[in-house]
Amino acid sequence: MIKIFFLAVFLLGLVYLTLPGPSKIEDFKALPNSRESRAWWDNDYSNSRSFFTNQYRTSVTGFYLEDFKQKNILATLIPPMKLNHPPEDAKMFIQNEQRSTYLEEYFYPFRESFFVNGFEPYDVTGKPVIREMKLVILDGIKYNSLVNVRLYHSSIFWRVLVYLGIWLSLILLFKVFKKSLKDL
Repeated sequence: MIKIFFLAVFLLGLVYLTLPGPSKIEDFKALPNSRESRAWWDNDYSNSRSFFTNQYRTSVTGFYLEDFKQKNILATLIPPMKLNHPPEDAKMFIQNEQRSTYLEEYFYPFRESFFVNGFEPYDVTGKPVIREMKLVILDGIKYNSLVNVRLYHSSIFWRVLVYLGIWLSLILLFKVFKKSLKDL
């Protein structure tokens, strides 16, 4: 009976890892009421896009969380996990020299991760978030924020390979543990 349970868990894990999801940044909608940046430094990295907008964090992150859910069949059963990273980590996840006031990640473990980074020099009241903050200006038009999104997609082959490695490690650990109990 226990073997059937573990076999079912193993097969459910394989199904979870092989379900389709977003594979490129173009699978995601453009941020509404925004202007997409065409500058090389905003789009120099694979699977990333940048937008100038007058929207603030709550509407931007809400929009992309819903879009991420729509791109995953899993979202009907399991909501994506959400992490708030320190803005300084944007240099690691989005691009070098990335200005940031917030960084959120939506993901499914062992699958894809989607990052939403925002640079809002001023809050809703117009007060600077950090002293000596520079405005976000493009072609003479002032925007409240610059939003960068980036998708990290993993291939099904690597997902399954890591998953199999984890299961093999667990089986070996169980056998070693069982043998050590017998030796006592």
